[in-house]
Amino acid sequence: KGVMNTSINIGNAWKAIKAYDSSLYYYRYALKLAEKTRSHNDIIDCKINIGLLHNSKEQFDEGLKFFSAVQQQPLIKKHDSYPILLTGIGEAWLGKKQYARSVVYLEEALKYPSVHNKYEVPAQLNLDLAEAYKGLADYKKALGHFEAFKSLSDSLLNETNMQSINELSAKYETKQKEQRIELLNT
Repeated sequence: KGVMNTSINIGNAWKAIKAYDSSLYYYRYALKLAEKTRSHNDIIDCKINIGLLHNSKEQFDEGLKFFSAVQQQPLIKKHDSYPILLTGIGEAWLGKKQYARSVVYLEEALKYPSVHNKYEVPAQLNLDLAEAYKGLADYKKALGHFEAFKSLSDSLLNETNMQSINELSAKYETKQKEQRIELLNT
């Protein structure tokens, strides 16, 4: 399990810098390990990662093949990665300009609370929905989702800025204390 998780993490790192072939190599290796150990949850996660990678490469049909295989799994709706699956499917249909299909999956994904963060994932979903509704010429909904995206993005930026300010403040206070200690010792 450790080697498989490491392979997924390496694949994620390669994906982040758009080295998609290297990423796919590690995702496929992780999938082989998951299949070898018959780990149902890990197989699902690996296939979702591969599907998302294909979306990143704008190979939406290939991505949809992996997502479809995951959708066939029993109890998939109870799996932790189900909202990620919905997002991947929605983004694949969005990439194929199948806006109505995209909206179905993206709206469903938006109903799930973000496990990892409270701003970034919902912001991206709202941006995707804004694009899909624009493609459907439903400009009122497109604007509503764009405004939600903007609000969430601003909140994310504010949170990031506050973290940076707090870190700088802590460093400054530590430096001040170190200087006072040094003065007292001399």
